Amino acid sequence: MIINASPLILFSKINRLGLLNQVFEDVVICQEVYDEVVERGRLKDEFGVELIKEAISNGRIKVKSINSKFKVKVEYLIDHYKLIDKGEAETIILALQENKKEVLIDEKYARDIALSLGLIPKGSLRVLLLAFENRILNEREIKSLLTEITSTDFRISAGLLSKFLELFEELKNKKK
Repeated sequence: MIINASPLILFSKINRLGLLNQVFEDVVICQEVYDEVVERGRLKDEFGVELIKEAISNGRIKVKSINSKFKVKVEYLIDHYKLIDKGEAETIILALQENKKEVLIDEKYARDIALSLGLIPKGSLRVLLLAFENRILNEREIKSLLTEITSTDFRISAGLLSKFLELFEELKNKKK
Protein backbone atom coordinates (compact mmCIF):
# COMPACT_ATOMS: atom_id res chain seq x y z
CA MET A 1 0.00 0.00 0.00
CA ILE A 2 1.30 3.42 -0.96
CA ILE A 3 0.78 5.67 2.05
CA ASN A 4 0.61 9.45 2.30
CA ALA A 5 1.90 11.54 5.20
CA SER A 6 -1.33 11.90 7.19
CA PRO A 7 -1.89 8.17 7.89
CA LEU A 8 1.82 7.73 8.59
CA ILE A 9 1.73 10.58 11.10
CA LEU A 10 -1.51 9.42 12.70
CA PHE A 11 -0.41 5.83 13.30
CA SER A 12 2.96 6.92 14.65
CA LYS A 13 1.26 9.41 17.01
CA ILE A 14 -0.87 6.67 18.54
CA ASN A 15 2.13 4.32 18.63
CA ARG A 16 0.51 1.86 16.21
CA LEU A 17 2.73 2.23 13.15
CA GLY A 18 3.11 -1.56 13.09
CA LEU A 19 -0.61 -1.92 12.45
CA LEU A 20 0.00 -0.74 8.89
CA ASN A 21 2.31 -3.73 8.36
CA GLN A 22 -0.22 -6.09 9.90
CA VAL A 23 -2.98 -4.89 7.59
CA PHE A 24 -1.02 -4.38 4.36
CA GLU A 25 1.45 -6.71 2.70
CA ASP A 26 3.79 -3.85 1.73
CA VAL A 27 3.98 -0.37 3.22
CA VAL A 28 5.55 2.15 0.85
CA ILE A 29 5.98 5.91 1.04
CA CYS A 30 7.38 8.27 -1.55
CA GLN A 31 10.53 10.28 -0.93
CA GLU A 32 8.55 13.51 -0.55
CA VAL A 33 6.43 12.04 2.27
CA TYR A 34 9.60 10.90 4.02
CA ASP A 35 11.13 14.36 3.62
CA GLU A 36 7.91 16.07 4.76
CA VAL A 37 7.43 13.96 7.86
CA VAL A 38 10.98 13.14 8.98
CA GLU A 39 13.35 15.68 7.45
CA ARG A 40 11.19 18.82 7.53
CA GLY A 41 9.49 17.96 10.81
CA ARG A 42 5.81 17.84 9.90
CA LEU A 43 5.56 15.21 12.63
CA LYS A 44 6.52 17.25 15.66
CA ASP A 45 6.86 14.16 17.83
CA GLU A 46 10.42 12.84 18.27
CA PHE A 47 9.17 9.42 19.34
CA GLY A 48 6.98 9.16 16.22
CA VAL A 49 9.86 10.21 13.97
CA GLU A 50 12.08 7.56 15.57
CA LEU A 51 9.35 4.93 15.04
CA ILE A 52 9.23 5.81 11.34
CA LYS A 53 13.02 5.82 10.96
CA GLU A 54 13.23 2.43 12.71
CA ALA A 55 10.48 0.96 10.50
CA ILE A 56 12.38 2.16 7.42
CA SER A 57 15.71 0.80 8.62
CA ASN A 58 14.06 -2.55 9.43
CA GLY A 59 12.44 -2.67 5.99
CA ARG A 60 8.87 -2.52 7.31
CA ILE A 61 8.38 0.75 5.44
CA LYS A 62 9.99 1.21 2.05
CA VAL A 63 10.81 4.63 0.62
CA LYS A 64 10.56 4.80 -3.17
CA SER A 65 11.41 7.62 -5.51
CA ILE A 66 9.43 8.78 -8.48
CA ASN A 67 11.27 7.92 -11.68
CA SER A 68 11.95 10.61 -14.27
CA LYS A 69 9.11 9.49 -16.56
CA PHE A 70 6.57 10.02 -13.76
CA LYS A 71 8.02 13.25 -12.28
CA VAL A 72 6.33 15.17 -15.08
CA LYS A 73 3.00 13.75 -13.90
CA VAL A 74 3.69 14.94 -10.35
CA GLU A 75 4.33 18.45 -11.64
CA TYR A 76 1.16 18.27 -13.75
CA LEU A 77 -0.96 17.44 -10.68
CA ILE A 78 0.61 20.25 -8.66
CA ASP A 79 0.13 22.76 -11.49
CA HIS A 80 -3.46 21.78 -12.34
CA TYR A 81 -4.87 21.02 -8.90
CA LYS A 82 -3.91 23.95 -6.73
CA LEU A 83 -4.99 22.38 -3.42
CA ILE A 84 -2.80 19.29 -3.72
CA ASP A 85 0.63 19.34 -2.13
CA LYS A 86 3.76 17.65 -3.44
CA GLY A 87 3.54 14.73 -0.99
CA GLU A 88 -0.03 13.95 -2.04
CA ALA A 89 0.86 14.29 -5.72
CA GLU A 90 3.89 11.99 -5.35
CA THR A 91 1.85 9.46 -3.37
CA ILE A 92 -0.77 9.27 -6.12
CA ILE A 93 1.78 9.12 -8.93
CA LEU A 94 3.88 6.52 -7.08
CA ALA A 95 0.80 4.28 -6.91
CA LEU A 96 0.43 4.66 -10.69
CA GLN A 97 4.16 4.12 -11.26
CA GLU A 98 4.10 0.93 -9.17
CA ASN A 99 0.86 -0.31 -10.78
CA LYS A 100 -0.97 -0.32 -7.46
CA LYS A 101 -4.72 0.07 -7.40
CA GLU A 102 -5.09 1.43 -3.88
CA VAL A 103 -3.59 4.36 -2.02
CA LEU A 104 -3.92 5.33 1.66
CA ILE A 105 -4.62 9.05 1.73
CA ASP A 106 -6.88 11.07 4.04
CA GLU A 107 -7.29 14.47 2.40
CA LYS A 108 -10.59 14.62 0.49
CA TYR A 109 -9.26 16.67 -2.41
CA ALA A 110 -6.34 14.30 -2.97
CA ARG A 111 -8.66 11.29 -2.64
CA ASP A 112 -10.90 12.75 -5.35
CA ILE A 113 -7.90 13.21 -7.65
CA ALA A 114 -6.70 9.65 -6.96
CA LEU A 115 -10.17 8.34 -7.76
CA SER A 116 -10.29 10.32 -11.02
CA LEU A 117 -7.00 8.64 -12.02
CA GLY A 118 -8.42 5.16 -11.51
CA LEU A 119 -7.06 4.53 -8.03
CA ILE A 120 -9.03 3.35 -5.02
CA PRO A 121 -8.32 5.78 -2.18
CA LYS A 122 -8.66 4.54 1.37
CA GLY A 123 -8.41 6.55 4.56
CA SER A 124 -6.82 5.94 7.93
CA LEU A 125 -10.07 4.79 9.51
CA ARG A 126 -10.33 2.08 6.84
CA VAL A 127 -7.18 0.56 8.37
CA LEU A 128 -9.13 -0.02 11.59
CA LEU A 129 -11.99 -1.69 9.72
CA LEU A 130 -9.57 -3.93 7.81
CA ALA A 131 -7.78 -4.82 11.05
CA PHE A 132 -11.08 -5.81 12.63
CA GLU A 133 -12.24 -7.72 9.56
CA ASN A 134 -8.94 -9.66 9.47
CA ARG A 135 -9.11 -10.37 13.22
CA ILE A 136 -6.00 -8.33 13.95
CA LEU A 137 -7.93 -6.11 16.39
CA ASN A 138 -11.01 -6.86 18.44
CA GLU A 139 -13.94 -4.56 19.17
CA ARG A 140 -12.47 -3.25 22.42
CA GLU A 141 -9.16 -2.43 20.70
CA ILE A 142 -10.95 -0.67 17.83
CA LYS A 143 -12.92 1.48 20.27
CA SER A 144 -9.77 2.27 22.25
CA LEU A 145 -7.85 3.27 19.11
CA LEU A 146 -10.76 5.38 17.90
CA THR A 147 -10.68 7.23 21.23
CA GLU A 148 -6.93 7.76 20.86
CA ILE A 149 -7.33 8.97 17.28
CA THR A 150 -10.05 11.45 18.20
CA SER A 151 -7.87 12.81 21.01
CA THR A 152 -5.11 13.73 18.52
CA ASP A 153 -5.26 16.68 16.15
CA PHE A 154 -6.45 14.32 13.38
CA ARG A 155 -9.54 15.92 11.85
CA ILE A 156 -12.57 13.64 11.47
CA SER A 157 -15.87 15.10 10.35
CA ALA A 158 -19.04 14.01 12.09
CA GLY A 159 -20.20 12.47 8.82
CA LEU A 160 -17.02 10.43 8.42
CA LEU A 161 -17.15 9.23 12.01
CA SER A 162 -20.79 8.27 11.58
CA LYS A 163 -19.99 6.34 8.39
CA PHE A 164 -17.11 4.56 10.15
CA LEU A 165 -19.37 3.51 13.04
CA GLU A 166 -22.02 2.31 10.59
CA LEU A 167 -19.48 0.18 8.68
CA PHE A 168 -18.03 -1.11 11.95
CA GLU A 169 -21.49 -2.24 13.10
CA GLU A 170 -22.00 -4.04 9.76
CA LEU A 171 -18.69 -5.85 10.20
CA LYS A 172 -19.56 -6.83 13.77
CA ASN A 173 -22.92 -8.21 12.62
CA LYS A 174 -21.25 -10.26 9.87
CA LYS A 175 -19.02 -11.93 12.46
CA LYS A 176 -21.98 -13.04 14.59
